[in-house]
Amino acid sequence: MFPKAGGGPGWSKRLADQVSQNGPLFFSVASKITGNATAAEDICQDAVVNALQREGELRDPSALRAWLVQIIVNESLQFRRLRKRESGPLLPLASDVQSDAKPVGLASEMRDSVMQALDRLPERTRMIVVLRVMEGMKGREVSNLLDCSDKEVSVHMHRGMEILRQALADWKPG
Repeated sequence: MFPKAGGGPGWSKRLADQVSQNGPLFFSVASKITGNATAAEDICQDAVVNALQREGELRDPSALRAWLVQIIVNESLQFRRLRKRESGPLLPLASDVQSDAKPVGLASEMRDSVMQALDRLPERTRMIVVLRVMEGMKGREVSNLLDCSDKEVSVHMHRGMEILRQALADWKPG
């Protein structure tokens, strides 16, 4: 059995510090994946509760921020999958509709297709693509966040974008 590297004394404090320092990043990632601010707030809260309950699973305490981002990405994608299952074709939630009543047709269909293709990427690749493309983070920021090399970020980014290009090559509305 592995030692409880991530848990122990001060676990709640370390989590609280991460939320204080990186709360806007966590919310932004969840919000961009779900397209729903209310769901993003819930997902961020659930991620912290999840992390509190999983004390000791984190092997490297210095990777806490990356671990929380990974939980948030996974829960956000799960929200999208559940929402799709419950509503059939993705329909905008009331909170998704903008007050200026812009048409959601073609742009919404394309966004949904991209998100479905993104869901099919391997987890690590999906996280890197989300952080680089949707969050606009630089490669070095992503490598620091996920505790990996710049080359690994570049390889996953290239691989992910190629998979997305292929998945969306024949995309047609409706």
